[in-house]
Amino acid sequence: MPGNQASAVPQGDVQRRARPESEDVTDQPAATQIRLEEARRTQWTMSSTVEDILLEGSTNRNEMGLNDFLRSNLGGRGVVDTNENVAMEMFVLRPTMFINDSEILGIITASPSYQELEKRKILLEAIYKLQHEGVHFLEQWKEHEGKNTVSPLVSEKLNGVLAQIQREEKREANERAMLRVCVQCEVTSCCGSSWRRGNGNEGEGGKTGTVMDVQRSWQNPRKG
Repeated sequence: MPGNQASAVPQGDVQRRARPESEDVTDQPAATQIRLEEARRTQWTMSSTVEDILLEGSTNRNEMGLNDFLRSNLGGRGVVDTNENVAMEMFVLRPTMFINDSEILGIITASPSYQELEKRKILLEAIYKLQHEGVHFLEQWKEHEGKNTVSPLVSEKLNGVLAQIQREEKREANERAMLRVCVQCEVTSCCGSSWRRGNGNEGEGGKTGTVMDVQRSWQNPRKG
């Protein structure tokens, strides 16, 4: 019918217009997704703190209660009333003080959530140790002589970020060097071209001819 113009719009167009933005993101090529992820990564510098680097991506579950942890990860196994006010921060320090059942204790310590807490404990202890030794920033870690006195987990993470920054600095230095070479080549090329255009022999009437004009006269001599 003439009054119903909406029906004239192709259904495919309607569906494309109605698609949410989230679908457009997922339809992007894999390479674009990778570039977006890289752009969202934290850009570390030599002024970045050791604490920020080590705790990146670490989840603070220490404030969770032990019984809440057991309910969330073990379906409530091992829950006792006396541990209702025990924080996971305390439990990680002395697990056997609060859980006597070796089977349940083994399940707890083998769970990914608990291992994440153990990892965070190691990182926090290393941060405290390094700060006590005057190492607060990555620049100070670079010169620190006690790198072998911390856990491999800590040294590998800090050294990895340090190596990443050094590679980036080297890449930027190489790019600057290449840019200087290109600029010098351009200047040399321009100067050489100007010399060829401006240094010719005087022709008839005192006019100056270019080298290119002379070359053309040799190649195309006039008849007669």
